[in-house]
Amino acid sequence: MPAVTPQLVALLPSASTTRSRIMSALEETMRMHPCFNMKQFKSRVENMFAWAKEEDGKSSASASSSNSNPKADFARSIFFPSGAPSTPAPKSPPTLTFFASVAAAFALGVLICKENEAASDAEQARNGGAKAARMDESAPSQRSSAWHKCSPTGLHMLSMQALATNEFTNMYDTDYLIASIMQILFLLHDGKPRVAHSVYPLVGKMVNIAQMMGLSADPDEFPGKYGLFEAEMRRRVWWDVYYYDVFVADCMGQAPTIQDNSYTTKMPADVDEEQFCPSSTSLPVPVPRAAGGDPSEVGFAYFTQKCRYVVVAVAISVHIGVSDARNTVLHSW
Repeated sequence: MPAVTPQLVALLPSASTTRSRIMSALEETMRMHPCFNMKQFKSRVENMFAWAKEEDGKSSASASSSNSNPKADFARSIFFPSGAPSTPAPKSPPTLTFFASVAAAFALGVLICKENEAASDAEQARNGGAKAARMDESAPSQRSSAWHKCSPTGLHMLSMQALATNEFTNMYDTDYLIASIMQILFLLHDGKPRVAHSVYPLVGKMVNIAQMMGLSADPDEFPGKYGLFEAEMRRRVWWDVYYYDVFVADCMGQAPTIQDNSYTTKMPADVDEEQFCPSSTSLPVPVPRAAGGDPSEVGFAYFTQKCRYVVVAVAISVHIGVSDARNTVLHSW
């Protein structure tokens, strides 16, 4: 059965400094599209790389042990007995869907990093003049060489291949939908005033999978089935799917796939993202990190308000018949 391997993880940017820059760029972008808990996502990413490194170490150890002298090992076990070493429980490998979500997230992060550096170079050229540009002409080449192995398109295709492979071997899960959302964000982040033709069918498939997984029904309707954190993540994913269904359909001049009154999923709660985690037993209220700070900096209020505006826009366009109402509200966000 296809599974994530250390060799597959090695296809992702592995240098810690590069990975840190990618995650920082991604985190800034996801403040506007917070469909998942960024703190937990980063922790899972680091765990995946740690798992791959550990598995590589095991492979090296087994290779070296195969070259040892069996007679010497037997004699050593007789004359120098020792208690059986405690073997730690093996870590389960990451799923293909999570790997796909990481690859898509990295594709978006690398794309943003490259755009930021290009904009920075252009700004320096404008402000510093030709002399400053000549003095710093080596810096862009050094930065570009650092990103040489980080192809946004390549990472995006890697994510798509992982999802395609998963479909034939495993069930759908929320990581699958998160990977799809990240792929859509990547395709929308091309700087062009139109939606790529590949986005619309991808959104339609994402909607169907979300409905098939039961995300259109609120987790509270199934007492005891979902924990607090998982329930909130399901709500976030559903409402992000809903948003892109309405947004992309409107851009393509089509009606949304999700119909009114076809879902009961509540809006996500406004929580402190830094404090909210899988072990939480209550929803942490957003608290400013500094005196006079804004709770929305650490909370989830923006996403909830965005979803409410989308619902209002759909209601206006459907019940009042104002065709431009949905477009006006959506594009203001």
